[in-house]
Amino acid sequence: MALKYYIRFVRLAVVVMVFLMGWLSYSKTFFVPTEVTTCFVTTEATTVVSPIQMNYTNRPNYIRTRRSDSSTLKIGLKMRLGNMMFQYASILGIAAMGKFSNVVVENGERLKEIFSLSNTNVSFSASNVSSTSISEKACCIFDKRLGTLNNSLSFRVDGYLQSWRYFEAIRDTVRKEFTFSTQISNKACFRLHDVLKTLNITNATFVGVHIRRGDFTYESFKNVGYLTAPLEYIIKSMNIFANLYANRTVFVICF
Repeated sequence: MALKYYIRFVRLAVVVMVFLMGWLSYSKTFFVPTEVTTCFVTTEATTVVSPIQMNYTNRPNYIRTRRSDSSTLKIGLKMRLGNMMFQYASILGIAAMGKFSNVVVENGERLKEIFSLSNTNVSFSASNVSSTSISEKACCIFDKRLGTLNNSLSFRVDGYLQSWRYFEAIRDTVRKEFTFSTQISNKACFRLHDVLKTLNITNATFVGVHIRRGDFTYESFKNVGYLTAPLEYIIKSMNIFANLYANRTVFVICF
C-alpha cells in the first residue's frame, strides 16, 4: 500500500510542474525525442528543491477582506485529486470575487497530505455556521452568479467548479497553495534524478504530458460533450515544448 501511494505521488509531482491541473494517473513512459531551462535535477544534484517552488517567483496575492463571522463560504471536496484541486482553487477565487473573509473546506485531508496549504482565510474544520446552498448551473462552465454572492450571508457551494475563470485573478495564490509538501517534493525529485541517470543525461528539462482518456471515451460521456485530445494536438504540443528549451527535453507521459 505504501509503495502504491509513493508511485502515485511521484507521478503527480512530475505532471503538475507543467500542468497545474494535471490529474493523477496510473502509467508512465520516459523518452527523449530531440536535443532541444535548466534541469530541475541533475546527476550531480545534492540539494532537493520542488520544481513548483523553483518556478514560483511572485509573492501570492492572498485574499484580504474585512473579517466577519457571517461572511463564510463552504465547500465539500469530492471525487479524486484533480477534481479536488479545481474545487479548492475555484472556491478561493469565488471568495476573492465576493470578498468573503472565511472559507471552510470539508473533506480536504487529501489536499493537506500532498500540498503545503497556507492560506490563513481557509479552515479545514467543520463549521456550524448556517448557510444557503447554491449549485453551479452546469459542469465545466463559468457561473457568473457565484462571483456575485452576498458576503453578508454564508453559502455552501456545490459543484465541480471546473473553469479557470474562477481563479484567474488569484493565480499567484493558487500556485502558492499548490506547492508540494517537502516529503513529496523530495520523492519526486529523487525519482527524476534516477530518470536522468537511467537515460545517461546530466542536464534536461522535464515536461509532463497528461492524456485524459478513461471515462472520456465512453459513449455516454461523448454524448454530453466530453472530448479526448486527438493525436495531432498532442504531437503539436510536444513539438512546441521541444523547441522552447535550448537543452534536452524529457517528456513524462501519463495516461
